Amino acid sequence: MAILTVLNILFVTNIGESEKVSITSSSIFYIIFLVLFTVGIYFFTEWIDQKFSNVEENTKKRICLISKVIYFILCALLIIFLRPPIVGDQIHACNLAETFYTGDNERYLPNTTYAGIPLFEYMQAYYQQITLAFMFSIFLRIIHFDGIGLLRILNILFSLVIVIYTYKIAKKSSKEKDKSNMFRPMFIIYTFFSLFLLNTFIYGDIPSLALSMVAMYEVMKYRENNKIKHIIFAGVLMSLAYMFRMNSAIFVIAISIYLLLNLFYEIKEHKNITPKEIIVKLLLVILFVAITLLPATIVKNYYIKKYNLDRDKQYPTISYFLIGMEESPRCEGWYSESIGEYALKNPEKASIEYKTRIKDRLKYFKENPKYTIKFYGRKIISMWCENTYGSIRDNMEGTDKIDMTKFITPLTFYQKAMLIFMFTYIIIIIIQNRNNLSLEVVLLLTVFLGGFFFHIMWEAKSRYIIPYIVVLMPILSIKIKNNKIKLLK
Repeated sequence: MAILTVLNILFVTNIGESEKVSITSSSIFYIIFLVLFTVGIYFFTEWIDQKFSNVEENTKKRICLISKVIYFILCALLIIFLRPPIVGDQIHACNLAETFYTGDNERYLPNTTYAGIPLFEYMQAYYQQITLAFMFSIFLRIIHFDGIGLLRILNILFSLVIVIYTYKIAKKSSKEKDKSNMFRPMFIIYTFFSLFLLNTFIYGDIPSLALSMVAMYEVMKYRENNKIKHIIFAGVLMSLAYMFRMNSAIFVIAISIYLLLNLFYEIKEHKNITPKEIIVKLLLVILFVAITLLPATIVKNYYIKKYNLDRDKQYPTISYFLIGMEESPRCEGWYSESIGEYALKNPEKASIEYKTRIKDRLKYFKENPKYTIKFYGRKIISMWCENTYGSIRDNMEGTDKIDMTKFITPLTFYQKAMLIFMFTYIIIIIIQNRNNLSLEVVLLLTVFLGGFFFHIMWEAKSRYIIPYIVVLMPILSIKIKNNKIKLLK
């Protein structure tokens, strides 16, 4: 977090056409205004919290309800008036969903995709799109209509879930109610414009994040009352999140670690815990993982068999790691056509050849440490300092009535300040509570760390890191202690 804070102060990243990334150094005046604005966010949230501290509980609940209704209405207005074209992977996932829903294999499957292959071959190559399309098809069956634009309604509903569970998880993360500021995380989530703008993007990002947050809340409830139903429900939710977006596996791992840490804590605090109880709790972790992963496997195998797909034509996962290690016209670690297209057309060869290329690349990194630091430094900056997180670019072709380019500078500035504020604040919280961090906070930090390190290795894209920013917001409810921060005991 300290590294990302410094990088966000020193650099400004912009994403242009064809996802080409440009990185510039911040001027001294920009840095001064950025720091002042960041401090202003802290004092503003503190001031508002003091104003509401004496407000009656029922009034607070009404204010919370009204704010959620307003947020929902604004999201609805966004998808009504700002309607960017559905392109790329979005349209292909939606067309597959319509195919699954209608059963008409001639309507879309023969059509050529952006990758230059028919949609049938696209489905055969990208198995992760099968589960996403399956989830979309369920929604189409519910509404009995195959208008893919209506899938944006899913985003609105799940955006509201994210807002609600940011609040709920914040309450769980703060140990003492009198040492919490519930306004602060809500202010940050409401003004996180990239998540708001992502509602027009028809993909699995928002639904998977929302379901993952509810699953985290359920395992937190399990820790309170030891009721197995919470683990089962969390597993079901994570299975849906995983089918929407397979990067949700990071949440699965983090939750599993949380459950194991909770078991170790119970053994340490309650020495009378029986071996049988320990075995049961370990089996519950295995059960949670099984419930999460099995449905996706079943769905994929069903459609592979139904459409007689060739498993050997699957796009090799290893190519995403190689892309993440190579230079690209976009930026270090971003998508490279030469690597991606070769893997798509020659999946079996690429699976073998790319292993050798990764070994050679690792050897080169080892022998050239200065280059390695520069490469991964620019890769991290390209993702974490691009503070619109791709949301403006994805809406750039939305409507002639709204010029999205004029929002880039203020949106970048605010969300950069917001990120710096979040990380700085959380660093102080971690230092002050380093010997007494709640497991709930540890869970949120584990998700963040998992996302950070995974996307250092994986193909880069600034949109990918949005979930790992959102999961940190509940920690902002914990108040900073008044005493001086002691870095050393």
